[in-house]
Amino acid sequence: MGKRYKLTNQDLITYNGLIWKVGEWVKAKGSEDEPICSLSWLRCYDSLEIAALMNPIQADILNPRAWIVETRGKSKNDNDLGLGYREMKIVKEVEPIQLTSEQRVKIVILVALEVYSEVFLLSGQEIGLMVKTVRRCRRLEWRRKHGQQRRRRRGEKSRERQRRRQRGQRGQRRGQQKKRRERRGQRHGRLGLRRR
Repeated sequence: MGKRYKLTNQDLITYNGLIWKVGEWVKAKGSEDEPICSLSWLRCYDSLEIAALMNPIQADILNPRAWIVETRGKSKNDNDLGLGYREMKIVKEVEPIQLTSEQRVKIVILVALEVYSEVFLLSGQEIGLMVKTVRRCRRLEWRRKHGQQRRRRRGEKSRERQRRRQRGQRGQRRGQQKKRRERRGQRHGRLGLRRR
């Protein structure tokens, strides 16, 4: 039997509020006849990739922790998307895999092509649409990573521009005021009036 993997939240709690402790066996409650998504089975995965892909659909754990688990007792297979065991213990923590948007789109396209029997009859438009979708996901992923930095830089630049404008406007005002004074002085000089 190969390695099995389980996801928990940061407090070692899984779906339905089950609390785990490292090295302690946990037994499933309930009948073996129930489906794998019930408390009758303890779910784990064959690989970290499948765990990362199935997490939003099944447990929906935000910021999960990944564990290598040991299993014993009866087992149940969920169409190779997960395994259920009657007894399980978490042994060692490993780094969870974070799938990018591009990887998720590629998986969806590959699954669709697996089901779609007429793969070779795809039109150029359909292939182009798939390529555009993957590119769009790449751009979105890049924006997520680098967008904050760009926004900060833009904010700093715009603040600097505002400061320059304000300085320039102050200078223009001063220049305009100086010109007004000079004009007044010239007018007063022509009329023979003294400036106070």
